[in-house]
Amino acid sequence: MTLDDASAIQCELVELEFPMMFLKALEFALFKTYGIPTISRLLVQTKELTDPALVPKRYVDTTVLIREFCENPPSSERYREAIARMNYIHSVYQQAGKIKDDDLLYTLSLFALEPAKWINKYEWRALTSVEECAIGTFWKSIGDAMLLDYRSMKPSEKGWIDGLGWLDDIRTWSQNYEERHMVPASDNKKVADETVALLLWFVPKWLQHIGRCAVSALIDDRLREAIMYERPSIGYFVLMRTFFLIRKAILRYAMLPRLSSQRARRLSDKLNEHGRYHLKAYDNAPLYIRATLWERWSLQAWMLWLLGRPLPGDAERKHHSQGYKIGEIGPERMIGKGAQTMNETKARLEAQASGTCPFSMGVTTSVSSVPT
Repeated sequence: MTLDDASAIQCELVELEFPMMFLKALEFALFKTYGIPTISRLLVQTKELTDPALVPKRYVDTTVLIREFCENPPSSERYREAIARMNYIHSVYQQAGKIKDDDLLYTLSLFALEPAKWINKYEWRALTSVEECAIGTFWKSIGDAMLLDYRSMKPSEKGWIDGLGWLDDIRTWSQNYEERHMVPASDNKKVADETVALLLWFVPKWLQHIGRCAVSALIDDRLREAIMYERPSIGYFVLMRTFFLIRKAILRYAMLPRLSSQRARRLSDKLNEHGRYHLKAYDNAPLYIRATLWERWSLQAWMLWLLGRPLPGDAERKHHSQGYKIGEIGPERMIGKGAQTMNETKARLEAQASGTCPFSMGVTTSVSSVPT
């Protein structure tokens, strides 16, 4: 399976087959990384996921970069620029010795594994082996683009032959990594608390406790212990299970297939008048959302107004209503930096043929630090 094929198949899953579940799976994949103290410690030090003023942008920026290389073909400039920007941001912390190589590999493993796990458990149908192979092929290629070192996974000398084999191995490696490193820490809880507040953006304050218990019921025991959350009562597990069973039945037996014109694409296809892209929907703070009449007067806008939440355009500078440039995504202090590193990464990616299979060259064992 070529990278182009894998990307196209995954894009169908993201935009047509399971848009809501794929999005939530990626959100909880990111949430799961906070159970690793070395990861949460860095996030606390930078204040990007503990300072309420910085949390929304950090969270949305991560989502934007992931969507840029998930929703655009590997041959596109947007795909290459998103990976280049991500690599540059990581390189700043890698050079300072603040990011462990295995923490990056663990994060990658969750983005590859959690969507299939959530879809197979909660959606109206399970993934096919071809679709799982596509997910494995795609995320293995992302790891290659990040120059991750796979040797800690201890692959055979011949390497992997397809995405399914890679998924199996990284699943085993990820589980072992969690057993060794996912332990309780106060930093874990600090980051988790702020992220849960974002996940419950649309929930009224008087229902926040119920929402937190519902979130806790959706995570596994090891993660719950690592972020120092109490196990909710059995009623919340029953409630969430019932909700997803009802949803599954409705989607399977009462809903028509989504048309191509109804693709759940959250990124604008073209640059706006400011030379920027924008988001078409939001789940928390309205970053990169155009302040249109609809966005400010829709039913969602009225609900947010009643909750006391900001609307698109309320804080234009803070929420960047004019949109975003991929090369400027990230902390404010990194805006305007990293051009040389990004250009080198884009040139490297452009030289690689996206029409070939990522497994045709065997195991990738390159050093994970990004060149500057």
